[in-house]
Amino acid sequence: MRRVLVVTDFSAIADHAVDYACNLANKLNIEHLFLLNTYENVPVYDSGEAGSLALSMQEADELEQSRIESFKLLQQRISVQLHDTTSLVPLIINDALPNAVNQVCKEEGIDMVIIGVKPQDNLEALFLGSTIQKAVDQINYPVLLLPKCVSIAVPQNVILAAPFREPLTQSIQIKLHKFLHRFNGKVTAIHRCLKGELNEKESRNATALQIQLQNYNCQVHIIKEVEDLPTAINNYADSNTPALVISIHKMRGFIAGLFHKSVTKSLAWRCNLPLLVLHM
Repeated sequence: MRRVLVVTDFSAIADHAVDYACNLANKLNIEHLFLLNTYENVPVYDSGEAGSLALSMQEADELEQSRIESFKLLQQRISVQLHDTTSLVPLIINDALPNAVNQVCKEEGIDMVIIGVKPQDNLEALFLGSTIQKAVDQINYPVLLLPKCVSIAVPQNVILAAPFREPLTQSIQIKLHKFLHRFNGKVTAIHRCLKGELNEKESRNATALQIQLQNYNCQVHIIKEVEDLPTAINNYADSNTPALVISIHKMRGFIAGLFHKSVTKSLAWRCNLPLLVLHM
C-alpha cells in the first residue's frame, strides 16, 4: 500500500479523517498522500437577473476564494504532521464526489480511499441519502469509512464481517491479503448465525477462510441471539477492542438493490469502528 487518498470538505469530520490518514501514512511509510476536495458548479446569475436558487457572481467568487484559502491552510497543517518520506498531492476537482474519487484512483493507482462519515440510522439514510451510501455504491475502489468518534491509530486487530454463505473469490482474497499484510493484525471473522449453528456449507466456508488467513491467526466467532450484525460487532468490539472492520460489498444494480438488504451499508451507518469496504 503506497498511495492513499483522503477526501476533505473542510468539516470537523473530514479533519479527523485527514489526521487519521496522516498518522497512517507515517506509521506505514505511505509514499504519496493525495488530498482531494470536490465541488459541483452552482448556477450563477449576473446583476440583471433574478435567481433565488442561484448565486450572484460576487457570491460565487467569494465561495471559490474561501475554498482555495481553506485548502491552503489545510495543506499547511498536513505538512507539519507528515514525515518527509511521504509526499502530499493536493487536488481540487469540479465533479461529484464518487466520479472524482474514481477518476483519481484510476489515474494515480490509489490503494485506499479514506472518507470521514457521520453514522446514521437506516431510516435517516433512506430519506436523506448520505456520503456513506455514495461511497459504498458508487466508489469502485477500497474505501475506509471513518466515524469521528474513533481513535487515531493504525489497526492492529481486524474484524472481518464474514457471511459464510459463499466462499471468498480469488480477487477478494488478494485484496484481503494486501491490507492484512500491511496492518499485520490478528483477524476475527464474525458471523451472525440465525439458526443457532452453521450448516454444512457454512462450516466448509468457515474452515476454508481460516486456512486462507492462517498467517493472521484468524479465528471464527459465531454470534447468536443478536438482532443484527452491526449490533453484534459493536458489542464484540466493546470487549475486545479491535481497530478495524472489513466488509465485502457485492455491487448490485438499482432494481436488485431495492430487494436486497446491504450488510455493508448497515455496518457503515451504525458501526462505531473504521469500516474498510472491499467491492466484489
